Amino acid sequence: VVLFVHGKGASGEVVRDEDVLRRCAALAQAHRALLRGLRIGRVTVAILRPVGYPTFHTFRDSLDYQEDLIYRHLNPPRAFQIELGRLAAHYDIQPVVDGPVLNRHVRTFLASQKPPPR
Repeated sequence: VVLFVHGKGASGEVVRDEDVLRRCAALAQAHRALLRGLRIGRVTVAILRPVGYPTFHTFRDSLDYQEDLIYRHLNPPRAFQIELGRLAAHYDIQPVVDGPVLNRHVRTFLASQKPPPR
C-alpha cells in the first residue's frame, strides 16, 4: 500500500516531515492488526512537497509496522528491485546519509557482516 500525504496543514502552512512521519507511524501502529489481517506486508508513505522531490517512508509487517530505515527515501519499486532485504539477511546495512554522492537517484550503503549464528 502506498499512501500519498500532502505536506501542508489545514491553513496551508508547510508541515515538517518529522511531524507527518510521527503521525503516520502512530496510525500504522494503531491499525497493525487490521493491516496484518488484510495481509498487507508494507505500507509506504510518500510525503509530497510543493517544491522538490517527495520523501518515502516504509513500514513493514516483519518489523511490526515500524519504519524500515534501510528503505527510507527510496522509491518503492526501486527499493525492492535492488533487493536490500536479501543482503540484510547476512549483513547489517546502514544508509550513508551524508555521502559524497549528490545525485538523488544514487544511494550509498555501508554493509558489515553479521556475526555467525551460534
